[in-house]
Amino acid sequence: EFVLLLQGAACVAMVSQNYGYTLDVKTASGLKQMKLCVTVTLLVMLWSRLFRYVPVGYHLICMFRADGKNAMLLVGGTVLVCMGTLNILFILDAIGKFSKFMKMKHTDDSEELVAALVHSNSSFNRHSTHVFLTDGQRRW
Repeated sequence: EFVLLLQGAACVAMVSQNYGYTLDVKTASGLKQMKLCVTVTLLVMLWSRLFRYVPVGYHLICMFRADGKNAMLLVGGTVLVCMGTLNILFILDAIGKFSKFMKMKHTDDSEELVAALVHSNSSFNRHSTHVFLTDGQRRW
């Protein structure tokens, strides 16, 4: 379970982050998808690297101590502390990204405005291309 928790969280975070790189958060739909991605990432990170990591690690330490495996207790405890520190950094990064994108809002209908501008410009240019032609182009 321990390996699955850490590897599963890493997989979800990597897929979510790489997908997030493809999103345009300047659009409403892109921002909405990014908010979903960072929410899923944060939930997975909290579950696997905090809420499950601590109890599973505690049970491992208790098992090493009960079995009298002092060398394994020392080495395993050191690894758990180091990995726990790394987990805290990952969780803080996920929280930072989550709070960054959750604060973003679209106050105007910029997608509709851009679409209307493109349509009006393309209609304008289609019917009056002679305005933008140089004298040599018009004579040709």
